[in-house]
Amino acid sequence: MTQPSGVAQAVGGPPFFILACGRSGTTLLRSMLTCHRAIAVPRASHFIIELHEEFGDAPLTDVSRRRSAIERLLEHERVIEFGVPRDDLARRLDALPAPTAADLCRACFEAYAAQQGKARWGDKTTTHGPHTTTLARLFPDALFIHLVRDPRDVALSLVRTEFQRDLLSAAITWRATVAAIERGLSRMTSRRSMRIRYEDLVSDPPRVLTRICDFLGESFDPAMLEYHRQAEALLAPQEKPIHRHLSRPPAKDQLEKWRGELAPEPLRMIETAAGRFLHAFGYERASRGRMTPKVMAGFVRSGGKRWASKTLRRLRRAPIPGRTVIAPRVRRFLDFAHPARLASVFTRPHDDVDPRKHLEEALNWLCRAQDAGSDDGVARSAKIGRRCFDLSYPETTGYIIPTMFDAAKRLGRPEYAARAVRMGRWEIEIQMPSGAVRGGTGRWHPRPAVFNTGQVMLGWNRLFEETGDRVFLDAAIRAANWLGSIQEPDGNWVRGHSAHAAVPAPTYNLRVAWPLAQTGQLCGDDRHVEAARRYARFALTRQKHNGWFDQCCLTDARRPLTHTLVYATRGALEFGLLLNDGAAIAAATRAARAMTDCIRPDGFLPGRLDEHWRPAVRWCCLTGSMQLAIVLWKLYRRETDDRFRNAAQRLTEYVLRRHDIASADPTIRGGLYGSWPIHGGYGSFEVLNWATKFLVDALLEAEADRAGG
Repeated sequence: MTQPSGVAQAVGGPPFFILACGRSGTTLLRSMLTCHRAIAVPRASHFIIELHEEFGDAPLTDVSRRRSAIERLLEHERVIEFGVPRDDLARRLDALPAPTAADLCRACFEAYAAQQGKARWGDKTTTHGPHTTTLARLFPDALFIHLVRDPRDVALSLVRTEFQRDLLSAAITWRATVAAIERGLSRMTSRRSMRIRYEDLVSDPPRVLTRICDFLGESFDPAMLEYHRQAEALLAPQEKPIHRHLSRPPAKDQLEKWRGELAPEPLRMIETAAGRFLHAFGYERASRGRMTPKVMAGFVRSGGKRWASKTLRRLRRAPIPGRTVIAPRVRRFLDFAHPARLASVFTRPHDDVDPRKHLEEALNWLCRAQDAGSDDGVARSAKIGRRCFDLSYPETTGYIIPTMFDAAKRLGRPEYAARAVRMGRWEIEIQMPSGAVRGGTGRWHPRPAVFNTGQVMLGWNRLFEETGDRVFLDAAIRAANWLGSIQEPDGNWVRGHSAHAAVPAPTYNLRVAWPLAQTGQLCGDDRHVEAARRYARFALTRQKHNGWFDQCCLTDARRPLTHTLVYATRGALEFGLLLNDGAAIAAATRAARAMTDCIRPDGFLPGRLDEHWRPAVRWCCLTGSMQLAIVLWKLYRRETDDRFRNAAQRLTEYVLRRHDIASADPTIRGGLYGSWPIHGGYGSFEVLNWATKFLVDALLEAEADRAGG
């Protein structure tokens, strides 16, 4: 077994990992152990396996790969949360001779422990279960604590907190996780692992904590029993709603909640799914469970999802053919395998193009998408056949805020403005310590993202303008400070990009220059305005004489999406209008005129265009079409060129005929598909919150035109 190459064992003893299925009490145990005078356990880390999967086991002897790994760690949200000064941590990591990815992670944890005045560190990340064997190999001196909770209570909690969609899926997740952990622990010597039950920890904390301390080789510290007095400091804002009980001592009323909440049929289903592990961990059956076709189908579905997820993850890390050719085809096959999605391929356009009806349905969808979760963000999307909403998406929730204010004013509906305020406060709750906004939905592997940060700033800026509440401007200023801190001397941003963006330093960050300049004007700080100018000057050098923007896509810079091309176009236009920058306005107008020439008489706009503005695909990116319609309406009001107005109307009518306002599925009705046909190459088989937002914006622009203002 390979020993760590770059660092010695921590002075206070070997590290330890708390392994468990989610909602099994890991936060309670972490809170207790963190109060020990010698032990530091941060929030779930998520970066160990992520870094290992990218950089492997081998020592990072290549300087560029080592630098890349260190930068990845330094920009990770959880590492930033450690509170260790970035320069100090960077020096510590740079000093390691030929470290492995695991060595770098170890050094981060050791720096965190030292920052807390502790000699020893531990980790509690519930997604580590399937990687138990990997962790044991990467940290050969580590110890492991398996925390088990009654699967019936776990299933209830997973569904209640929306980590799982239904009780059967939750029970199967519990079984798969504990099975993976037990399998990994069985390959170690017994001295390296122990198992405890959540019920025992809650019923008799001193006894169980004494066992844990003996296992770790630490003396018992009574301060662990007073953890609830520090609950406010131990929890992040987004954790507090689902960990309210941590503010009081352990109570037995947290145990066996399933007895009063589970009906006989769900109870039997969960116990059957839990299988032999129920008895193995000391939990008695309360039903005469047996394998049913429904439970069997659940296992097949769950196993298939895990296999597909693992396969896609491996393919994305594979050489170019696997990453760019095979992985998308595997995903495509899985999409078409669903009956509802296969049926949707035959969906045809309809004739109902009443703009007010479509506007109301789209706004209703956005409201349902906000109400679907336990937070105040807007669900990212909904996929055909799932009949449920995705997680809230910080980036797009941010720029939905101005849409809700515009709708409130145009339609006389103040409840939309109230929703916008709730969205903005949620964005502040989850803002990263650095001031950045995370990329993606960010539940498991949050990383700061330049573009996403700019989009949420649009929301905070508008909230400050509408409410006068300084808390929103302060959040935008923190975000602007972060953007400035990672900007290159030439104005570009080469660091801090979303993991979903394969194109380095994309030009659509012009849509970040706009809110950055806006924040600078609102707070009177010329540094932010100048930072926005520097980026705009840099980005406009990437525009060709025909108006096409180079490096302007998420995935394929040679054939960019209209979605990202219009991101850049709108960013240049709004930046130019804000600062009276004629060059930026002219650049936006050039691009818009060129895209207008690509629109067919029926309103179809190809979803990807090459550098000569030729169609690169046969499907339409409905999202990009609505974004372009918004830009054309704005240019029409500026230049009174009927060509812009007519093109905007054609685009809008094309999209309205494909906007589903009749579906019986409330997660689909009123939302806008990413592409047409529905299985096109952007947002396949999905309705997207940002597509729906841009539809609302375009319809509000058209309504303003009809009303004469």
